Amino acid sequence: MVIFRRGYIADCVVRFRNTIGEGVNIGVTKKAFQGFEPDRPITLEIAGNVLDLRQSTRSVGKSNVQWIDADHYIDLKTGEIREAEHSVTRGDKMSVHQLRRSFREMRGIINTNFAGANGEQNESLITLTYRENMTDPQRLQWDLEKFIKKLKRKVGQIKYVTAVEPQGRGAWHAHILCKQLEQGALIDKKLINQLWEHGIIVDVESLEEVDNVGAYLTAYLSNTPEDATANGHQVGKAVKKGNRLHMYPRGMHVYRASRNCDKPQKIKIAPISDEMRAIYTVASERYSASVDVFAKDINSEQSYLLNSLNHQQWLVNPEAVKSLIRNHNEQNKESRELLQALERMQLV
Repeated sequence: MVIFRRGYIADCVVRFRNTIGEGVNIGVTKKAFQGFEPDRPITLEIAGNVLDLRQSTRSVGKSNVQWIDADHYIDLKTGEIREAEHSVTRGDKMSVHQLRRSFREMRGIINTNFAGANGEQNESLITLTYRENMTDPQRLQWDLEKFIKKLKRKVGQIKYVTAVEPQGRGAWHAHILCKQLEQGALIDKKLINQLWEHGIIVDVESLEEVDNVGAYLTAYLSNTPEDATANGHQVGKAVKKGNRLHMYPRGMHVYRASRNCDKPQKIKIAPISDEMRAIYTVASERYSASVDVFAKDINSEQSYLLNSLNHQQWLVNPEAVKSLIRNHNEQNKESRELLQALERMQLV
């Protein structure tokens, strides 16, 4: 029995597996966005200006699995303790499902706390490297903790998210998103060079032109640059998506966030509602897709649909929100309803 450890789609697959039992294979197929079904609720995650909407079109039932640790679970039907078969694990490396779940959580925290182009210019992306080919992930965490403590002593209170990036040769880099809460300015690169004693390539980047900071950092952590060729000749660099995912060891903390970081909020909304109309009015769509979860009987080879999952991501335009507020008329029922919906979602 294959258990997908974590993740939005994987959680549904686990529940279906325990509902329909053995003798079937479960798979997923990604396709063009089919639209939200009008009679099923949507889970809306609000992370700053990024709105993540997800809908399961069928009930997947209650899971009969209780996890003990990353490799063992209890079958609640029989009481047996079983060993999990990780579906996409490469030896001692972290599974792709675990990584994608971690990246999704990290994106939510980042977008809730770092506004990028839509906020004050007190946010920095710091990149730290080592002089030598440093391959010890435990040492990396120790060095990052020491660096954060020294940085706080110099600049005062901060919000931060640290994330680690593996290299093909086995070495590690680190990225730190940092927001100064007292001085309110971009962190000086000279100061970072003084505090980080382990490397010679240290970069401090402003986020003033980045409108989705979570997606921006995730691209660093999962994609790799590749030589692009045309007619047999190198013409520059291309990006190979997801190429770093197999480099993370199991048990690795991909990211850490400071305690004063807020978490994204989640609410349920109806597909036909003032909240959805408000989203269409002040936000632009950045991503959409649908996924079918299906089962195939091992003996008869017959396939049947278990569930469809719809997903959209929207980015709020602050200027559109300001325009709606400016043009708001108490006598205009539509504008009043839209503003009330934005208030319920805490977007104004």
